[in-house]
Amino acid sequence: MTETLPAGVPACPVCREIVARSDLYERWLAAENFGDTATLRAVAAARGFCSDHARRTLALGSDIAAPIARFVLRTVSAVLERQRNERRGYRDALEPQTLCPWCGSERDALHYAMSDKKHRRGALCPPHARIALVFERRHALHADPPFLRDESLDPPPAREERIPSAVWWSPAVDVLWEMLRASCPACSAAGEASRRREAFLRAGPQPNEHWDVPVLCTAHFVALGAPADAAYRHVPDGIPRSCDWCVPMEQAADRIEELFAIAYRDASFRIAYAAVPGLCIPHATRVARRIAASTLDEFLAATSLRIDAAEWELDERARRRSWQLRDQGSFASVADVAHRAWWLIAGGTRRRGGRDDSRARE
Repeated sequence: MTETLPAGVPACPVCREIVARSDLYERWLAAENFGDTATLRAVAAARGFCSDHARRTLALGSDIAAPIARFVLRTVSAVLERQRNERRGYRDALEPQTLCPWCGSERDALHYAMSDKKHRRGALCPPHARIALVFERRHALHADPPFLRDESLDPPPAREERIPSAVWWSPAVDVLWEMLRASCPACSAAGEASRRREAFLRAGPQPNEHWDVPVLCTAHFVALGAPADAAYRHVPDGIPRSCDWCVPMEQAADRIEELFAIAYRDASFRIAYAAVPGLCIPHATRVARRIAASTLDEFLAATSLRIDAAEWELDERARRRSWQLRDQGSFASVADVAHRAWWLIAGGTRRRGGRDDSRARE
């Protein structure tokens, strides 16, 4: 007898397990655990949720998203300050020390569903059928949750204040400056590269055009809705083969980071950088590895300033929500402070786990 599933529920039993575990984590987080010290420390160790789960956290409401963001920013700020006081130079204050705990919960569900065959009743979707083969061959799995689409945080609302314009010695730096005035330029470049690659893959080969069969990671294989035929080839995560959707995103962000490091050597650019929102923490972490030693302290000070300012706004939001201060009203930026704080923490494109994973891709 064929099992009838409610609308919207994946037919693949592994997908169902991951979705159920992810939804359970979301309910667990919303049920007052967002203020639990152990939970906050786990999120802070990962330097926040990834951008996919930051978006879901914001969907729970600012009363949940803001306190978590405040704790993450306070932790990062404290580590930066301690490293400066120790005079041992910048090390890893901005870098995630662990995997996003929400992703970790989904990864645990993936391993559980793959290892316990009696719970795998029903046909697996093509990505999980391929992962099952890898799992049975005892390959290491370091997969992004395969049911997720490549979604990202929406950019924060545009600032109404007039940001000074500038004309630089290079048209490329002019473009970089315009991107900086809007949001993190590396996020913007990666997002644009992702949109272009998606359109390219969906269009398929043109007549008489040579077409190398694209190889997609699990997340992008599912995001594209790729059929189980020769049009696309899926290689499970953990096998050394780059995803043809991830590559242009990573390269676009990498090139912007390199250009920023070049431009930051100019004193006038460094001064102007103080007037724009700046890089998100994930991309600031990568840029810090490229910045010249003579300007690294200045760059970290600028990054720390943005972190401390966002933390102050979150503190002020919490303070003015107290019933003792209900007559004080809320300050102008309270409406979007949680969104802007999570954009600073998580960036605008999907990022992966902790230190080992990020360094493995370099």
